[in-house]
Amino acid sequence: TNFDAIFSSNIFGIMGLSFDIASTVFVETATVLNNTSGLTFLTNVFRQNTSAPNLFTVLLGRSYDKDGPEEGAFTIGEYVDGFESVAQQTKLFRTPAQTVNVTTQPRWSVQMDSMTVNGKQFQFNASSVPEADPGKQVAVLDTGFTFSQLPPAAVDFIYSSIEGATFNQTTGKWTVPCECTTNLSFEFG
Repeated sequence: TNFDAIFSSNIFGIMGLSFDIASTVFVETATVLNNTSGLTFLTNVFRQNTSAPNLFTVLLGRSYDKDGPEEGAFTIGEYVDGFESVAQQTKLFRTPAQTVNVTTQPRWSVQMDSMTVNGKQFQFNASSVPEADPGKQVAVLDTGFTFSQLPPAAVDFIYSSIEGATFNQTTGKWTVPCECTTNLSFEFG
């Protein structure tokens, strides 16, 4: 795999937070060596401390963001300070659950109720995921991907709402004035 984007920033490692079955190391050791020596980092952490809850949290931060935390946080087995009440919230279950006969790489994915831009709801097509409830979409939660994985029509809906934004037909990307924003909301649960 080409990791030049992170290697050029002097980062020479990546810790995945996926499932054992999604790890090529685990699959190889389980099928070739017939053992579990290739279990993922999270599985090994949870096996070492069986009294800790099997959860991890990610609080995304952004440098120089006046509206949110500059520093992010990552925890294993506990909630980020100040967010402990999340434990009492309604749980969002993975969709599809992929608990048996996994034929595709499992993902951290949940059902999304809607996406609105400046109070206007975007109308998605029907979900192609058979387990999705009617009118809902399945969203993949991925902290390591730079670009949104939205249908082009949803991307256009977002960026066309920003005054002065233009779409470049040659590059296939939107150019947005630095001082402009939009109110984008994703609703879950």
